[in-house]
Amino acid sequence: MTVMRTMGLAPLLPPEASVERSANEYVVHLAVSGFAQEELEVEIAGRFVTVRGDQTQTAIDDGPFRLHERLEERFQLPPDVDTDRLTATYTHGALELHVPRADGGRKAPRTVPIERRFGMNPDASGV
Repeated sequence: MTVMRTMGLAPLLPPEASVERSANEYVVHLAVSGFAQEELEVEIAGRFVTVRGDQTQTAIDDGPFRLHERLEERFQLPPDVDTDRLTATYTHGALELHVPRADGGRKAPRTVPIERRFGMNPDASGV
């Protein structure tokens, strides 16, 4: 994976990632080739998702050569998601994040009532 690019404050998805959007959810596809499922971790904080991978391989003959590879991708989800229901699946070097949209992605307009404040004028005290 390539280094994460940023634009303003919101990180963008890496170029090899893709997103499918439906009325009910977003599906984020990330290539994580070379990493096994147990070497990956997905963390969510607010609307920011961080995908980490960590692996160490020793040479076949158990010599002193070791290969250590790390992966870290961070990106922000859209505002209409339900992050409490985010799920992740792994299949053959690919990670899929399923993020349901809040209210199916539809937010009905609503009228906000305007309340009237009743209070005493501090200058009109009876003292």
